[in-house]
Amino acid sequence: MLKMHFNLDYTIPCIWKTFFGFECPGCGMTTAFSELLKLNMTASYKANPLLFIVAPAGLIYLVLDFQKFKSSYLAAKA
Repeated sequence: MLKMHFNLDYTIPCIWKTFFGFECPGCGMTTAFSELLKLNMTASYKANPLLFIVAPAGLIYLVLDFQKFKSSYLAAKA
């Protein structure tokens, strides 16, 4: 938003790109996630296609971790 309106670059530089001169697999992940939240699948995929692997894996991890937490909480409470 700031970059769009005021031409301010507020992001931290990619260390991988700084040292080696090419983008790492994580470059563009924030942009891809932002576009995914806007339901713009094409722009999200163009920004970083890896998001379509990382996001479902992260969601599965969160659900499984919550189930583990819930079962341990209920066992401790009983």
